[in-house]
Amino acid sequence: MEINFKNINDLIEFQAINKYLFMAYSPEKQKKLWNIISKYNKTNFEIIKKEFIELYFDIKKEEITNWKYVNAITHMFWYFKNDLTKLEKDDFDKLCKQYLNNEINVKILLNFIKELSVKFKKNYIKKQSILEN
Repeated sequence: MEINFKNINDLIEFQAINKYLFMAYSPEKQKKLWNIISKYNKTNFEIIKKEFIELYFDIKKEEITNWKYVNAITHMFWYFKNDLTKLEKDDFDKLCKQYLNNEINVKILLNFIKELSVKFKKNYIKKQSILEN
């Protein structure tokens, strides 16, 4: 995969739409990506780009576990916490437990989040690349 960022805005956009996918690989390293970007006003863009790309490829070597998937998906779910009924919250909890027990595929959880992002018009969540998996 070739990654070519022309400017800091390209880098920020890439990080933003992949935030939860990166979190599913490594929550700690996902935070480090933002730390790299946050140095922009103090550091040359080419240095930031190089550091970002190196860490990106390091993240991609990590294993996505069921727990890390649920962690990332739960962070997305929090965008809806004030919009949901108790039944919807309970359904999400049930799906997470089923996934952690290997009773359902992660796609069921991701589809649940996709449906919520459409229903509640949460465009930031709707754009997340993790939902394409």
